[in-house]
Amino acid sequence: MKGKPVAVVSVGGGLGGLRAQLAFRQTAIFMQLQVMTAPEVGVRRWGGDFFDENGDLKDNDGANRERGKVQSLLEAFVQFASKLV
Repeated sequence: MKGKPVAVVSVGGGLGGLRAQLAFRQTAIFMQLQVMTAPEVGVRRWGGDFFDENGDLKDNDGANRERGKVQSLLEAFVQFASKLV
């Protein structure tokens, strides 16, 4: 896996996911993976009306903000990974 590009995202409702991201990044760097460090994305799973009963994002302002965070991460990752090739 040495040299592979990696992006990290967590899903939760508090700071636990961001702390887990930090721990994973440290491990990934030790494994010599190419870790994208920004943007840091933590999707809120609780504390808002974001997901329906099937776990799919709803179509409302809060869910659209979460969707936008993931979209920004994916766009940044494509650019990050393309520079490594």
